[in-house]
Formats: sequence, C-alpha cells, structure tokens
Amino acid sequence: MNSVSMPQIDALEVSAKTVTPVFKYAFLGILAVTMPALAVYILLVVLQDHPSEGTKDVLELCNWIVKSGFGALLGLIGGKAA
Repeated sequence: MNSVSMPQIDALEVSAKTVTPVFKYAFLGILAVTMPALAVYILLVVLQDHPSEGTKDVLELCNWIVKSGFGALLGLIGGKAA
C-alpha cells in the first residue's frame, strides 16, 4: 500500500495573533461609548410611552452611536483576523 505522507500542522502554529495595547485601548474605548449608549437607548424605549421631540432626538443619537460602535468593533476584529 502506497501512502502519501501529509505534512503535520501544529494547531498552535496556524494562527497566533498577538493583541497589542493599542488594539486593546481602541476596542475598550469603542466599547465604553457603545454600551452606555445602548443602555440609554433601551431604557428610553422601555420607559417612554409617548416620547417628546427631545427624547426622539436622543433616541436617534443613541441609535447612531450603537450602529457605528458595533460597526467599528466588527471592523477592528475583522482587521485583526486578516
């Protein structure tokens, strides 16, 4: 029986990306802005039956911050994985 030997790949060698302090600070900074905005958005939606115009403006702002924040987090993670 002829067997072809396949090269062995060590699982630890495949991808060992290091996380730099700059990445950590950027990630945590974006998270520090996104999570409170999400909390404020959820609280306003739950607690306000008939929001005023000012509350609607705050909701739009929080919505924009949350969308941008999650997009930035995904971009950071995707850039680190590449």
